[in-house]
Amino acid sequence: MSEVVAFRRFATMLWSPAEGEVLPVHGLRELEAHVGAWLDYGQTAMIHRQPSDDREVRVTALGDDGWLVKVHDTGMVKGGWSYSKPLTRLLEDGSLPGFNSDSPWYIPDESTDLAGSVFLTEQIQFDPALVAQAAWAWLAGMSMPSGHELGTAGYDHVVCTSVIEALTWITNSSEESWPDEAAQVTIELAAELATDRIIVTSPGQITVRVEGADRRVRFQHRSRDDAQVRVIGMTDELGHKYTMTLPGREILRISRQRSPR
Repeated sequence: MSEVVAFRRFATMLWSPAEGEVLPVHGLRELEAHVGAWLDYGQTAMIHRQPSDDREVRVTALGDDGWLVKVHDTGMVKGGWSYSKPLTRLLEDGSLPGFNSDSPWYIPDESTDLAGSVFLTEQIQFDPALVAQAAWAWLAGMSMPSGHELGTAGYDHVVCTSVIEALTWITNSSEESWPDEAAQVTIELAAELATDRIIVTSPGQITVRVEGADRRVRFQHRSRDDAQVRVIGMTDELGHKYTMTLPGREILRISRQRSPR
């Protein structure tokens, strides 16, 4: 705990929810209490030093499942697109798990902003004290808690006001712009669906919220040489979920189970 006391002499921290009051944090236990009370699924709070420097920590609540912790600094930017690294538990052999390992995957609630994301179970943290310790360590420039490391960097989500803006962001901030036909059919369907809450989750995926649907709809484009777009999370008039492709609007698969209305 001597390192934590040394850090306190330099600055306090701020706990900054996406919605709500920004709160000063003066100690590790105070931060742990904030994390432990942060349970609203899919909501993210930022932790940074005061006065602000180049580092921050983002804690996303997963309800009873725990917390997702990502760290970021000002150097984690490519083409104007920021990215972050997830706090990850090491495997028994001391190695960092990957998506090609035997580690189970965690699929988030698809009605939230996390729709379309996949995490390793080792990236989900269960102990608020551990989350607080890791956040404090990152902000103080110290090593992660024993048995934990930072995982592979991934794009941060970008909230846009329209699908056109989302596609423009992808074009300007990555080397994976969508072909004109793919972009046009995506814009047209999004307009028909009356979408809102548009989020770019990667150069190849945009998620949108559709009124009356129980989960987010995802537009996926996988190849710069192909105009095909896969649309996942659609719901028909009977409540069945289905996936289709654009521009032909062919249905690839349909679920027999109805979504709740």
